[in-house]
Amino acid sequence: MYRTTFYSLRRLMLCLSFLFVTTALPEATAHLKRAAATAACFSDDFADGNASNWSPLTPSRWEVSYDAGSLRYFLNTSTYDSPDGIRMGELSLLKNRTWGDFTFSCVAKSADAPQGNSDADLCVAFGYQDADSYYYINFNTIAGFTQLHRIHNGARVTLATHHQRTFVDGLYHALRLERSGNQIRAFFDGTQILSAYDSFFSAGQIGIGSYNDSGYFDAVSITEPNCAPSELFTDISAALAGVAPSAVAWGDYDNDGNLDILLTGETGSGPTTKVYRSNGGSGSFTDIGAALPDVRNGAVAWGDYDNDGDLDILLTGNAAPSSQAGKLTAAVFKNDRGKFVDIYAALIGVHFSAAAWGDYDNDGDLDILLAGFSTVGEVTKIYRNDGGKFTELQAALDGVSHADVAWGDYDHDGDLDFLLTGSGGAYEISKIFSQRSRQIYRYSRAIARRARRRHGVGRL
Repeated sequence: MYRTTFYSLRRLMLCLSFLFVTTALPEATAHLKRAAATAACFSDDFADGNASNWSPLTPSRWEVSYDAGSLRYFLNTSTYDSPDGIRMGELSLLKNRTWGDFTFSCVAKSADAPQGNSDADLCVAFGYQDADSYYYINFNTIAGFTQLHRIHNGARVTLATHHQRTFVDGLYHALRLERSGNQIRAFFDGTQILSAYDSFFSAGQIGIGSYNDSGYFDAVSITEPNCAPSELFTDISAALAGVAPSAVAWGDYDNDGNLDILLTGETGSGPTTKVYRSNGGSGSFTDIGAALPDVRNGAVAWGDYDNDGDLDILLTGNAAPSSQAGKLTAAVFKNDRGKFVDIYAALIGVHFSAAAWGDYDNDGDLDILLAGFSTVGEVTKIYRNDGGKFTELQAALDGVSHADVAWGDYDHDGDLDFLLTGSGGAYEISKIFSQRSRQIYRYSRAIARRARRRHGVGRL
């Protein structure tokens, strides 16, 4: 807020303005939805309960707190002031990133305006170089006090002024800031309110805060012309074995609430199969030394086939190095207090394969669908689970390798159908098989084309 001697006049203006304030802002919601439809380089809705992406000037003044049914980033006090009457009194910066050309958006609510503070404000900082050099926009209750400023070495230059009021109520409003080259534009609830040209600062950090008030921020999103996947996801250096060709799956095998990893594939020195236990969700994983066959060209799937409350393993693949003749595998391993034990399920061994659990007969236990290249050629098999014993279902299915399979009730009749893709030798297929009864599957739709046999099909 900016201090002025006309306090009583501003209080009168505030009271009059409340006569025209509605109880909802559909425009803010609409503009937020449109922003969410654009892929963001960065976004934060604070739904995980923390603000780990942010670096506040004064940590005790910031918290993630519920408001209006959602978790928000809350600047929780107004018992502070600008240090020099020029700079923002409090801000929180996005960590480890600078932004040149960008579009910033968020929703924000003043916590002071509904309490009768007639010069309440919230701010967005950008081009941040250091505590004495940055731009900021002050969205303010007072007409003429919503302004774009440039701060540098103890001096403030006002680059643009909006002569209408902004935060005048206790509702959430959509803020947006765009910078392209030397053009800077600011929007409030979808309407442009400020525009200026300035290139004094180039790329810098982005932050949120206030001159000396409190408020809530949420649904922060930043896009730029060249958003890249590497800006969205970061390698956590988990020290897993490198494998290719490969198969992986997440599953909480030890029921500690953290996802563990099952992977298999060729390492370059031979095939491998590993289970990595998550160490408390910290980003580190430990190889548990599971007694599983090392395979390549395989498939993996977690599933509780015996309904004892912990995840077991379905594994297929070739247990021989790529330079040797094949030893084809398809097996179920029971989770016995964290140790995996082969139950000798008598499944046909396959590689260039796919496998999936699914309760096709609705009897409450998981059955098996697998496909791949076996010692007798391409096969696709379904195995019924009867109390932990697996029996092959006699179903006339296309045999495929280089396969993928997926269960799903596409026709909403209450039982599982399945999708099958792969190479049938001279054909490459994609087919849906619909369950007519719990014993028979029929071909429902196919996309097939004549193709040369893929390199390696038929080789062990």
